Amino acid sequence: QPKESWFLSIAIREGEQPSIFAGDSEGYVHIYKPDSGTEGDNQLFLLAWKKQIHELGVSRILTVPMESFLITLAYDQRFKTMDSLSGQVVFEESNQCGVVFNGVAWDSVCQDVIVADEKGNIGFYNLYTESCIVWKNLTEDPIIQIHYEPSVRKLLLLSPQVLRIMDVVRGVKFSELNEHVGPIVSMASRPTPQGGLLYTAAMDNTIRMWDADSLESIKCLKEKKHEITAMVYLPRANVIITGHENSDLKMWSVDCQQDACLRTVSGTNAHSNTISCLIFTLMFPGADDPGQRLGSDDASSLADSEGAGVGAWETLIAGSYDRQISFWKVTLTSDGSAMAKFERAFVAHDEPDDEVLALAYSGVSCSVFTGGNSGVIRKWAFGGIKKLQGEFEGHEDSVVCFAVDANFLFSGSVDCTVRIWETS
Repeated sequence: QPKESWFLSIAIREGEQPSIFAGDSEGYVHIYKPDSGTEGDNQLFLLAWKKQIHELGVSRILTVPMESFLITLAYDQRFKTMDSLSGQVVFEESNQCGVVFNGVAWDSVCQDVIVADEKGNIGFYNLYTESCIVWKNLTEDPIIQIHYEPSVRKLLLLSPQVLRIMDVVRGVKFSELNEHVGPIVSMASRPTPQGGLLYTAAMDNTIRMWDADSLESIKCLKEKKHEITAMVYLPRANVIITGHENSDLKMWSVDCQQDACLRTVSGTNAHSNTISCLIFTLMFPGADDPGQRLGSDDASSLADSEGAGVGAWETLIAGSYDRQISFWKVTLTSDGSAMAKFERAFVAHDEPDDEVLALAYSGVSCSVFTGGNSGVIRKWAFGGIKKLQGEFEGHEDSVVCFAVDANFLFSGSVDCTVRIWETS
């Protein structure tokens, strides 16, 4: 007695010679062709052949336009690509996570099969190179269906309660730089005529310099005593400044790998608790004009330009858990070495538990912004001591990061929101 089976999936290839493809519960693919003796509304399709492609039921079938390819998904946790003319399997792959593939799509431009599974994974496979281009987990939700629009490079992912739309970007190299063994606290980039450099600092007490093109670590500076908690790169002085858990501020020479502690005139630290954040601004003679001061982003791009450094210096601003912010003038001596001079410090947050966690500088308004545990953002005049220009309230938890664009301030918070403020 024949074993009972039933159809689970179907697909149609249109054209002068249309075909119907059906997958059944036993892993067979059935191909039906038009009966030459019938036509029009009475057109009949007869079974041309069937073949077992999978060990378990075929859950989905996709036909590839302008090609003879037929892509099948099945409950055996595999997808296969077969030639619908010969019935031969030309490519197959098992799910890397040991679950069933739920969705399949075709990228006609790059000739890739795109598959998705119930663990939220997406895979791109090229049929001609017979290789996996990328395998990535995009969500914790199961992906039950996908659709790809090659003209706009949009990938639609359908989950039980949400539809996600993803941009597919190609030609971007992805690598993991895993030489650090502790949390990374800061990164800074540096363009050079020979190529880009990347500086990273981590709580494993190392500062690493990377070749941005080859993605190789080409230099490593080691802090011997106190944990690194913050870092900033000063392009004009060509030095790295690090903040530490014990309140130290250190200046590192990138070239000779030497370091020196930053001290006040009395020889003591400016702060009494962990350094939480560091920023800088590039200053020019006559900097009473707001246009003569640049924030960190603009300063990084101009510091190496011809003539930009004549008579200029950098001001380092440090924030700490002691609720203070300090200002340091970093200049170049006649022999080209960098020197940091303490200028001033003041308590920016009055509440005892309102530690300074984030800093930003606006060159448009010559203002410094501070954020901390209270969620309140404060705007301070760059010149003078403790001249409060405004407060911005709206976050419900600690403010931990800033970005500045002209008069707009972007703030990120532990309350899981990003807010945009007009600060003029």
